Amino acid sequence: MDNSGGIYRIAFITIIIIQIIIFSCLPLVHMMNDSGWYYMNVHFVNTGTYINESRYPSFSEPSQYYPFLGYSGFLFLCDQIASLFHASTFYIIKYAQLIMYVLSSIWVVKIMQAVTNRISFSYIIGILFLLYYPYFNYTNLVMSEIYASFFVLSTLLLFTSYYKDETKIKLSLLCLSAGYLMLIKPVLLPAAFCLALLLLIKFIYAKKYKETLFILLILVAPLFQMGFSETHYGNSKIQSGLGWHLWDRVIFHDQNIPKSSKHWKALEEIYASHQKIIPIGYWWDIAKDLSEFGYNEAETNMICERIAFDAIANRPFYYIQNTLMMCYENFLQLNSYNAVYAHYEEYINEIEIFSSEQQHKPLTDELLKQKKLHVHPMRESIISFNFKLAEKSERIYLVFHNPFVFILFIVCGLIANYRFIMSRFKKYQTEWLIWMTAFAILFGSNMAEYSQARLMLPAVILMIMSLGFEIEKLFSLYQIKKNTSIN
Repeated sequence: MDNSGGIYRIAFITIIIIQIIIFSCLPLVHMMNDSGWYYMNVHFVNTGTYINESRYPSFSEPSQYYPFLGYSGFLFLCDQIASLFHASTFYIIKYAQLIMYVLSSIWVVKIMQAVTNRISFSYIIGILFLLYYPYFNYTNLVMSEIYASFFVLSTLLLFTSYYKDETKIKLSLLCLSAGYLMLIKPVLLPAAFCLALLLLIKFIYAKKYKETLFILLILVAPLFQMGFSETHYGNSKIQSGLGWHLWDRVIFHDQNIPKSSKHWKALEEIYASHQKIIPIGYWWDIAKDLSEFGYNEAETNMICERIAFDAIANRPFYYIQNTLMMCYENFLQLNSYNAVYAHYEEYINEIEIFSSEQQHKPLTDELLKQKKLHVHPMRESIISFNFKLAEKSERIYLVFHNPFVFILFIVCGLIANYRFIMSRFKKYQTEWLIWMTAFAILFGSNMAEYSQARLMLPAVILMIMSLGFEIEKLFSLYQIKKNTSIN
């Protein structure tokens, strides 16, 4: 057993310190319209007023595109803490996300150490997490990526802890955490299902039938969201927008247009009455048109949903085939850096431009308070260094985002599943769960929408960890053979 960590521990800590220094000079910034949607939920709960995007003139009801108790709930909590301590909201959000980023890197080390019992090797995997720039990049963005990654890793850490010491408290926390993942990102639903499946198998084989009831705790977070929706929106929806995302995935990406569908023909009639042609693009194009025609958010989403489901029903195998192909194709996409600029003023200018949209104003009013902050003497130099670092990092990604690594990941999965089954589901549970969670996120992020590389971000470190487990096993076999030959 390796107890020291040695130079790798020092390197790990050094990288974190350097990144904290860089981070302290970076302003918190939005990334896309999603940032405004997340924060508008906070504004709605605080004021009772919901401001929709101006491009959708007939959208008058509060949107449930993002569940409040997900990332918006985190932003709301930060806002309340800021009010309590008379601090700026952006400051609390920024450094809370930094804490989650640092803890995520530590969780990686702890999980690897629990499985491999090699602390130096565990720190190497932790260093790879820190060097994968998108994790650091999303830490200063008002986006849910680092929040999602933190909770995925926290859930897996809870499992490793429960695996060693099977207490009911740990089991309860594990199931509650898994259920909460679904509120952060819908693409994490398959990951929560994998944990539920593993626990079910585990309890049935151990004949612990009463413990299977704890799996129902996965439903607690979604049920709380339903209760919140009933109170604030007058319905029991967990989230809206499925139809929009399916439109992107099935109609736009797959070009799978169900021309014989009655719902498609009805949409053609709507467009014909306005002397327009249906746009085969992203959901926001058709939502904009339908909003101008007088349809509200729920109606536009339902139109898209019905047409997408008709398309899937007509060609189900084509849909499944494309989903699997997209897992591979989108893995090859680079997680390019986002909202990274060479100068501080560029960040502020982008926020000011973003503030021109009425829905974004509550968020940008907070973000623009950063203009009044004390100027760090090395700020411009550090921001410039960060920009160059982001550019250089993209070249490093090619080492990971390539067909060979993806094939290795699939092979690791076959090995993990074989070992898990041959042990009668008693051993290699953590390795199996991590691989399955990574694959479930890949599959989930491509199943219900036109995937972007950022949606798969929580899976990247899990894929690295899965590869790491097999490398460590090969190294152990090599050491055993070497020692045997010496003796």
